Amino acid sequence: MKNSGKNSNYKMMSMTKTGLLLSMTVLTALTFSSCGKSKTERAPEPVSTTEQPPVVENNGAPAPTQAGDTQLDSPSEIEAPLPAAPTGRPGSRSSETEIRDGSNVGSENNSSAEQQAGGSSVLRPPLAESKESSAVGLTFSEAEAAKTGGQSAKDKLFYTSAGRDGLMAYFRKLSTTVNAEQQKMNSNLAKAIISAKLKRVASTGDIFVEVVVDENGAVRNYKLKATDAGTKMDLTAEQQPGMLEFQGGFLKCTDTDGGCENAYAKIKFSGAYARVIFRNSYADQNFIIYKNPALAVNANFELWNSYVLNKTTGVVTNQKMDYTQVSSFEILNGRSGMGIMMMAADQNMVGLSVPLMAPEKGTKLSFPVARVTDLSKSYDLSALAGQYGTSLAQAVSEVKLIANNGLGQLKLMMSFSSNPTDSKVFVDLSRVQKPTLSADEISKFEKAIPFF
Repeated sequence: MKNSGKNSNYKMMSMTKTGLLLSMTVLTALTFSSCGKSKTERAPEPVSTTEQPPVVENNGAPAPTQAGDTQLDSPSEIEAPLPAAPTGRPGSRSSETEIRDGSNVGSENNSSAEQQAGGSSVLRPPLAESKESSAVGLTFSEAEAAKTGGQSAKDKLFYTSAGRDGLMAYFRKLSTTVNAEQQKMNSNLAKAIISAKLKRVASTGDIFVEVVVDENGAVRNYKLKATDAGTKMDLTAEQQPGMLEFQGGFLKCTDTDGGCENAYAKIKFSGAYARVIFRNSYADQNFIIYKNPALAVNANFELWNSYVLNKTTGVVTNQKMDYTQVSSFEILNGRSGMGIMMMAADQNMVGLSVPLMAPEKGTKLSFPVARVTDLSKSYDLSALAGQYGTSLAQAVSEVKLIANNGLGQLKLMMSFSSNPTDSKVFVDLSRVQKPTLSADEISKFEKAIPFF
């Protein structure tokens, strides 16, 4: 009987060791794609490649849809309604618009149009609330952006967090407490994940986590369903389309009011662990208008100028900017991205997909931003793309991310022609932070749940 026990234990140890070797093989294979010319090496437009949203071209017409793309989600998969704003209707928060005239605009300096503009005048609307917009007065003077630990080798830039709760910093520290072999496997998995999405289905109340992975050049979409399990939601695989084996995971909602607009997932694939933070909120907005009087009138710029001024001066019209909602993902030691839905009162919508990048030091950069027509394919944002107006989106020729501090605060530069000296609109965005669980509270939760 003793010998039988020894043999049984030996077989179990052998099987465990074999499983670990297989896991290492899978996760090592994934790293090869990150060192070559695969999609993991490109700084991504954080969208699911299985459902690539059309990009608005300069002429305003959507790019041809790639083969295999879907145009609209089924009616049963329309996302949940917008979350309640912490301070009431998002459009009622105060904002600021600066009008700057000048002609000395450079094309290479990220924000030269903003920095070199001449004398300015500031238009302030009457304050609708006592709290001023958190997007006013942003300087992006931080010595370093808050980062995920991931880097784009091609662009020599780093991926950033998107919140001010310290959760990513806590996870980065926690990730160093496991052994070196496990750290390597976890890092390889993080590098292979292209994007992640939290999806809430309004018609059924179901919540899903979708993870898009580059497996040696083959893009796979793993769909995980969340089921209530007390203090967390357990994840089960609905799709296992590739070489990775899903071995467990959970989703933890972090809103202190019981909602799930902010959450994180811990997922195990083939012996490696990935952590993803999801955030969905409104964002305060601050517009800075640069108008070059030396150039001919640009109708596309003037359209945006009118919508911004109508908002800030309180003109009674629906042709004005209204509110902005943002949704983001950030992968521990991996990529991050933010979907931005800018809405006008007349239901004109501008959809942006922003790779959350920053330099090693400082917060200023110049990085292209994709314009998309249906943000729901990559983010937990509205799926009603066909019901929105597109004139504002079509007026924009180019959008660039020119500042990002990793705290959910960004500066965007919108251009309306190929002329680098032409008039521009700068937009400062700042996430409206809901009360969420602290890093200490998350630490206590993690210590109380079973290891998997």
